[in-house]
Amino acid sequence: MAEVRALDVRIGARLVVDRASLRLRSGELVALVGRNGAGKSSLLGALALPSEERRVFVHDHDVRLLTARRRRAAIALVPEAVEDLFITDSVAAECRRGDRLGRRLRGRRAHIPASTLERFGALLDRDARTLAEVHPRDLSGGERMCLAIALQLAGNPAVLLVDEPARGLDARARAEVAAALSRAAAGGAAVLFATHEHDFAADLDHRTFALADGVLTAREEVPA
Repeated sequence: MAEVRALDVRIGARLVVDRASLRLRSGELVALVGRNGAGKSSLLGALALPSEERRVFVHDHDVRLLTARRRRAAIALVPEAVEDLFITDSVAAECRRGDRLGRRLRGRRAHIPASTLERFGALLDRDARTLAEVHPRDLSGGERMCLAIALQLAGNPAVLLVDEPARGLDARARAEVAAALSRAAAGGAAVLFATHEHDFAADLDHRTFALADGVLTAREEVPA
């Protein structure tokens, strides 16, 4: 379980999120909804990089006190600008990089259930080997998001944070990404995704938190 206790988020002197508290359970999908500018990205960033003022616990461990490697294995963030995660010239090279990261984070003797390329294919629900030589930036919007999720899952994080996964996507890509988020949660991670698109969130089976005026509240259903 991941737990956030009374977390404040500030940009400069401005209070963006006021004493947010939430719990995430392994294997569940949770939506964080709110209009543009509500502070959703700031909250995800604060969860990914806790500090003395921002306390985040994963399986009762204070993430702030973990080593860099153990922190990366506890929480991983897929940013809205997923292209920032890509540094090589092919899907295959990115996936090999993900495999190396996974071995470092899990330990070289740890059992790795699937390669990053296989995980990418599982998220897409098709054979990703046909995309192996494609440049990551030449993938479709949905494929780029799924590749980013696969890379961030390489270390088997307990919590996966995904910022605005549906932004700018057409209906087919949105459905592809929605299915990938559900599959990521089914794989055991607690998945928290932020979106201002209520119709996208409504298509997924999840708990919902709403962020408005700096206040985080739990909701049973996505607000209209």
